[in-house]
Amino acid sequence: MKYLILVLGVVFLHSCQGGSNVEPPEQNLTPAEHREALIQQNVERLRFEREMLEAYSDSSGLDWTRTGTGLQYYIYENGEGAKIEEEDIIEMDYTLTLLDGFPVSSSAESGPFMMRVNKDNDAVLGMHEATLLLHKGDSAAILIPSHLAWGIAGDMDKIPPITPVLYHVRIHD
Repeated sequence: MKYLILVLGVVFLHSCQGGSNVEPPEQNLTPAEHREALIQQNVERLRFEREMLEAYSDSSGLDWTRTGTGLQYYIYENGEGAKIEEEDIIEMDYTLTLLDGFPVSSSAESGPFMMRVNKDNDAVLGMHEATLLLHKGDSAAILIPSHLAWGIAGDMDKIPPITPVLYHVRIHD
């Protein structure tokens, strides 16, 4: 038993060192090469996310509308209210999930969400963009890419970094 604990301890210590005498390749790059490597990593990440969003929207069977920013939306019930404009104060019921269906939050838990369009810092950028495409009374699905949602930080709770999200909303009249 002591031998097993000793071996596990040595393996653990060795794995913690992780070959500390070997420098990561990034440290051997010139500033221009490092910048180019970061750009290429970001391009790949964006390509992967775009493909993931397209696969999701294609598999949903809905006729999504895509904007130039990558946001996608589908209005599944048209409201009879006015078109939402900048600085309108709107109230909505919502459900927020990750693309795999993992629930993040909803108005059923926290009550309706109220926001001032393009002025409220409590809403992600994608929500501001999406609401400007809707009318009061609309019910819609909104697929928001990570750069318009919580970005590279995530929400430090349920939304991981660089993760697109899906809202289902009903805008109150």
